[in-house]
Amino acid sequence: VWWQTHRIPGTGLTVTADYWQLQQANVINTLSTTQILTNDAALLNAYTAAQLAAGKTIAQIDLGSGTAAYKGSVDVVRAPVTAADQAKFDAYNATHPGAPAAVAGQIVSRSAKFVNLASGYVSGWDMSLNYHLPKMEIGQFNFSTDWTYVIRSYLTKNIPNAAAITTERLNVDGTSRWRGTANLVWRQAAWSAGLSAYYTGSYTDAGASTNAATYASLGAPKYLSKTFTDGAYAYRYIVHDNVTFNAFAAYRFGAGQSKWLDRTSVRVGVINLADREPPLTSGSFGYSASVAGTQATGRTWTLEVNRQF
Repeated sequence: VWWQTHRIPGTGLTVTADYWQLQQANVINTLSTTQILTNDAALLNAYTAAQLAAGKTIAQIDLGSGTAAYKGSVDVVRAPVTAADQAKFDAYNATHPGAPAAVAGQIVSRSAKFVNLASGYVSGWDMSLNYHLPKMEIGQFNFSTDWTYVIRSYLTKNIPNAAAITTERLNVDGTSRWRGTANLVWRQAAWSAGLSAYYTGSYTDAGASTNAATYASLGAPKYLSKTFTDGAYAYRYIVHDNVTFNAFAAYRFGAGQSKWLDRTSVRVGVINLADREPPLTSGSFGYSASVAGTQATGRTWTLEVNRQF
């Protein structure tokens, strides 16, 4: 982590920049169905090749389907070989004499176990600015803003019997490159008020994807993203960026004003001031609860009354 803070004397201005990076090891993850089956096929092919090299014929090779001696992935359970299975493999081997396959039973189940098989990396910048404006007759103003810029974010799965697969996490499912907030607060005697804005940059929706042919037929539209991840290109819907606003006004009653209101403060707030709807996604609610959950209820008013005893 690298950081630097600058305060400009006599101006009330403070600027901060922080560079950070995190490296993860032994990340808990699971293999996808495709990765499990690919690993299973790789193990069966390797065993078959070794047996052929040892002098056995393809008909003599037993992969152990339906037994504890199964030669494929431990995450795959196959049924014992049936006459129908044997007939299918015999037909295949008759047309592929140069690359025969040993007969295997049909898959009964797959297990996606949580294991420490991945490593991760993320890096970026955090930047902030805080400005105390000179005091004026109408009161004291303070402006602050904080921003995060993500440079890289990915996860690498170390798959058994296969090349490592890198999953892109930047600009996917809420992990946008840019996020930021801005706040303007005013204070005058017992009164205070504020306006804040929250920005989330655009990102892709992994649950709303299409294929290369459709992407090309649509003329590579700007609402779809072409991203290389998991060893191939993914074509995903782009969730547009989003800005929401909150506001508040407050008053603190001082000592001696009233015995009922002494040391009491009242605050009225509004969440999602512009009453904006959350961006549409493929989630079960039609929006991302983790990114735009506060927008789902629309404009919301709050009232807080605090009393010190």
